[in-house]
Amino acid sequence: MSLGRVKPLILFLLRLTTALSLVPTPQNGLTSNSNYFLITNGTNILNFSVEILVEADLHANSNGSSFQLNCLTPLTSGDEVIYQQFVIQNVPGHSTYAAVATFSGFSLADFVFWDDRQAPFPPLRNNTIPAGSYFKISVINDPAGLVIGGHFEWEIQGLGPKFVDTILINNTNLLNHNVTLHDLSPITACTFDIVGSGNWAYGNFSAGQGTLQYSARSPLRPVNTPLGGFPDLGTGETSNAVYSPMANTSARILYQRWSTGKGSLASMKTR
Repeated sequence: MSLGRVKPLILFLLRLTTALSLVPTPQNGLTSNSNYFLITNGTNILNFSVEILVEADLHANSNGSSFQLNCLTPLTSGDEVIYQQFVIQNVPGHSTYAAVATFSGFSLADFVFWDDRQAPFPPLRNNTIPAGSYFKISVINDPAGLVIGGHFEWEIQGLGPKFVDTILINNTNLLNHNVTLHDLSPITACTFDIVGSGNWAYGNFSAGQGTLQYSARSPLRPVNTPLGGFPDLGTGETSNAVYSPMANTSARILYQRWSTGKGSLASMKTR
């Protein structure tokens, strides 16, 4: 179900007082490049997606903005790829674009940039994503559960029709890196951030708020630290975005609020 169509339900759940306990916040808080990790109960995550609804204009004073979905494979799995990144990015003066990258370690030397897709629309006006805009990032799995690409959708108010595209991890990437099975792995944890537009940029947002909807084939559960031996490094980009606490429960669909600047956000119940 589209996130936009369930907005009344989301607002009702936001106002609803829940007796469920909240997951403790991560060590670095619920802000910038630090958010909960979403996991399933001991299985690989399949058909994961995050939908981003902008309910109040998201304005970046500098360095643009990016929506980053970062996915992890346990370090003990033996896979060469341990970190996968799916991004929708807004660089000042450029059209919105999507990108997929994988990492076999935690330095630029371990980085493979597979491809990007740029929407054939004008750049954002005044570095602002208008209220009512909608974005979606979906992870594509093969029958064995390996991640083979990302699917992207967005519709920015006033900047053209809905844009849809898919980026596969294959031999058409920009670095002429021939794909092998070592480039493919399952994922066991995902985390989402709203940050600056790449290259360690700081997203300095003066306004913006909205809702996130997470979904997967199996129930998801938020935790405050990565599992499988991962260090909690966070993506290189940062911002003044903040994210709401989440209830300590499992569901196929989870909601979370986001905003900019300081202040707390109420928790949301799942359905």
